[in-house]
Amino acid sequence: MLTVTGQKRLTNNTVEDVYPEWSPDGSEIVFASRRDDDGDLEIYVMNMDGTGVTQLTFNTSNDSHPSWSPMGATSPLLRTGTVS
Repeated sequence: MLTVTGQKRLTNNTVEDVYPEWSPDGSEIVFASRRDDDGDLEIYVMNMDGTGVTQLTFNTSNDSHPSWSPMGATSPLLRTGTVS
């Protein structure tokens, strides 16, 4: 049986927060969310403790599956596309 301790909820809202990925250095998490006013998926980044949430994309298309550069860049790579 796996026991996990020290868990902390990082987001607390009524919308979908999906596709999280830790930065290579473990200091940030990039993810997609429907928290903006138009309801489509946008890309956000936040600190590892859930603070400092910053929206990175601003458009009317669904943006999803962000990822970090395998080279350890300090900015996430953004892939956009339609999510059904």
